[in-house]
Amino acid sequence: MSAIIEELTIAAAPGRVFNALTQQDEIARWWTNDLNAKPEVGSLAEFRFGEWGDSVLRFEVAELDAGEKVHWIHRRSPVAQWAGTSVTWQLTPVQNGTRLLFTHEGFSQVDEAYEQTRGNWAYLPGQPEVLPGDGERHSRGSSLCLVTKNVCFGNQRPFLKCWDPQ
Repeated sequence: MSAIIEELTIAAAPGRVFNALTQQDEIARWWTNDLNAKPEVGSLAEFRFGEWGDSVLRFEVAELDAGEKVHWIHRRSPVAQWAGTSVTWQLTPVQNGTRLLFTHEGFSQVDEAYEQTRGNWAYLPGQPEVLPGDGERHSRGSSLCLVTKNVCFGNQRPFLKCWDPQ
């Protein structure tokens, strides 16, 4: 099985990052704002992407360890290759913040859908830079950002959403 792994350091305490990954209003700041999500193990979180048609992602909240770990199991999406996959954010306190280790695992093969998904989960710490295709500068610093050019859902232009721990 193949996995997508991303790692970054965020200038915020693990509890603050955990809230950004589990609280509906915080998730809306860095991903989609059309969602239903509860920080309860066993609940079904639903993320809608109307800008790409009627795309809906559903994940079961499988594990929540406050300030340490968030684990979701994929339950539905328009991407058939996501069947059997899961998403985990492992949080570790470090000097001046939190080390976030992101894993989306369980892909049966490395194919176009896998590569597209890998690009979609692109967390972008560091200096501002121009994103391919949009020509605008984005200040990212140590924020949690998601850049997406989601061809799987029919979107041809990138978008960037960031969660700023401040």
